Amino acid sequence: VKLFRARAIAGDASKAPGTVLAIDSAGVHVQCAEGAVVIKELQAAGRKRLTAQQVAAGRGIAVGDVLGKPVLEPAT
Repeated sequence: VKLFRARAIAGDASKAPGTVLAIDSAGVHVQCAEGAVVIKELQAAGRKRLTAQQVAAGRGIAVGDVLGKPVLEPAT
């Protein structure tokens, strides 16, 4: 995933890294280990560039969700 128009902001130290703090016209606010980041646009591999709000709506991402590495199912 490529991030575009992302910027560092003050975060909420009581939240775990990866926690979605807000979703608004500025983008998706995500807590980091130190501070937070606002992501305005992103692009998944082989996909077109979208606003973070479009991705959040399409993937069902909500405030309070914790983003992380996807868990892959073992091949059967």
